[in-house]
Amino acid sequence: MSMPMPNASTQVFLKKISSFCEQRLAPHFSATDYENIRCYMLGLVARGVMPPHHGGKIDWQEIAVACNLEGESLAEAKRQTLHGFAAITRWHNDARKSAERARTARARGAQAALDRARREKTNPMRLASRA
Repeated sequence: MSMPMPNASTQVFLKKISSFCEQRLAPHFSATDYENIRCYMLGLVARGVMPPHHGGKIDWQEIAVACNLEGESLAEAKRQTLHGFAAITRWHNDARKSAERARTARARGAQAALDRARREKTNPMRLASRA
């Protein structure tokens, strides 16, 4: 199954996360750890999923396994990536809310069109003016 093409909002956010990683993470990690974390964060955005959570908090164990982090690298990742993961979570929630608002607006528009069609079909004045 292929991934959907990212929309403009996703592309902009991918650039922001990439910039965050370059500015905030690169100075603190080895090239391998940096690339693992960067790819992981960008992958979350590209797939449109939230960072893993457990008990309402970021699940660092799952991130550690996914990014192959341990010891001091994991401790540093907790300090340096927290704002990035929080931004991804906010972006994901905002995108979900926007999609819900769009669905609601489309549903209201469709319902309004149905209501107009029913009124026109049953309005005796409308039928008389056609005759």
